[in-house]
Formats: sequence, C-alpha cells, structure tokens
Amino acid sequence: MAEGSVFISASRRTDIPAWYTPWFLNRLREGHCLVRNPFRPSQVREVSLAPESVAGVFFWTRWPGPLLPHLDELEERGVRSIFHVTMTGLPFRLEPHPVPEEERLTAVLELASRLGRGRVWWRYDPIVCGREFDRRHHLEQFERLAAKLAPSTSRVTLSLLDWYRKTERRMGHLPQSPGGDFARLAGDEPEVIDLVGELAEVARRAGIVPVSCCEPAWAATSVVPGACIDGEAFALQFGTTGPPGRDPGQRPHCRCSPAVDIGAVDSCIAGCVYCYSTRSHAVALEANARHSPDAPCLR
Repeated sequence: MAEGSVFISASRRTDIPAWYTPWFLNRLREGHCLVRNPFRPSQVREVSLAPESVAGVFFWTRWPGPLLPHLDELEERGVRSIFHVTMTGLPFRLEPHPVPEEERLTAVLELASRLGRGRVWWRYDPIVCGREFDRRHHLEQFERLAAKLAPSTSRVTLSLLDWYRKTERRMGHLPQSPGGDFARLAGDEPEVIDLVGELAEVARRAGIVPVSCCEPAWAATSVVPGACIDGEAFALQFGTTGPPGRDPGQRPHCRCSPAVDIGAVDSCIAGCVYCYSTRSHAVALEANARHSPDAPCLR
C-alpha cells in the first residue's frame, strides 16, 4: 500500500450507495472528486480516488441495491471496501424510507454472498428511547433483525440517539403518538446498560459481535468499544493497513482511524427524522433533483 494512502468514508453525511452510485462510479473512474467543507461550503478540496491514494472505502448505507451491479468493477479496480448497513426496525414516522425493508434486506444478503459477511457490518443505530420505544420494543426488533441478518454480517454497531442541533429541531416538530415521547439519555442509566447487555447477548447467540460507537459508559458491558472506520478490523480482513492513529476531526470518544469523507450534507433523501446531516427532507429532495452524476462535487 502506498505511503500516505487514506481511508475514504462514503459517507457519514449521506447515503452514496442508495442515491449517488452513478456519481461515485464516475468519480472513481476519473480518479478524484471535490468535497465541500460542510461548515464553510465555499471551501472545496480535491480528494484523490486513485488506487495508490486509497487504502480502502467504508460505505454507509441503508440500501446497497444500486451498487450491487457494480461490485465486480469495484473489485477489479482493487477497491477494498467495508459496508456499514443500517437496519433499526423503527416505524415509518421516524424512518419513511422509500424502499421497503424486505427489499433492503434482500440486497444485504446478496452483498454478503458476494463479498463475505466479514465485509458487511450491521448498524442498529440510533437506539431511540421513549415509552413507545422501550426495552420490549428494542428486544423484539433486534431479535427479528438479527435472525434475518446473521448470515450476512459479522458485527453490529450499537449507539444511542445523539441529540444534534438538526436532530433536535426535526424531532421536536414530530407529532407524538400516545405515550411516545422521546427520552434524552446519556447512556449510563441502569435501564440503558441493562438493555445494551441484553442486545449484546442476542447478537452473540446469532454469531454477531456487538460493538459500540462513542459510548464510554458501556465499557463495563459485554459490548466491545468499537470504531466505525476500524483500521484494525480492516487490516485483519484485507491483510494490509490503513493510516495510523485516530481521526482528530471526530468526537472525543471516537476511536475511528483517520478518513476523508466525500459526501455532502443536506443530500440524503431517505427521510429519517432524526438525521444529524439534513436540515429537512424538502431541502434534501431539492439538492437531489439538482444533482448531476457528472459533476466533480456531489453537491
């Protein structure tokens, strides 16, 4: 692997496999893309996607279907990839995804059958808590999904809902169902620790390793402190290393390896109400409508 090669995150900010596969493939073929600073959009940097510049690509998606026909091309180009696939079982009013869950599950099964379950990582994230979303709800949904995903994944990432500014604004406008108010939890509450422990046991029984994302209070549980851009797991999977150290641009408790995110905020059209990267679904739809697969920058 070339010195100075980086991990590419595609992307914490949007679902590139679901909505922007043609753009990603065009950028890969061109060997570079442009990325706007999400805090200062006028600042744009060029990111090399040449094989000698990229250690590996970590995809984040709820629906890998559009990328499936192009997996052979990615492999032929030597793209070492790990897929984070989010499945939470939350109701439509929180996750109004336009693609039915069963179709997304089928896509995940195909993804794992072609790449191997070691390269497909399930995310049960965020864990939304409240009277409607209690211990029973999460155990039922997690057991159901674990049974379906066990043949397709080797690990699951667990993390509580974080109340970012965009999350707070959008969740605050959501009509409450009877008894369905949302709890703002720190993660160290006894009921949370107990729930996480039970979810971890369900995962292990299904042959899935449970890991956490930025949850220091769970260190005493059986959940392994994890990294989403996991350089150690990447090295075990591919026999080659990525950039050393931890990403200084992430939260204090983040264990991720350094990575360059090539996505764009306000562009995911999945419609998740708790999204930390999208101001509103209308804004995202407008950005998606204006998007050009041939543009050097996603948005």
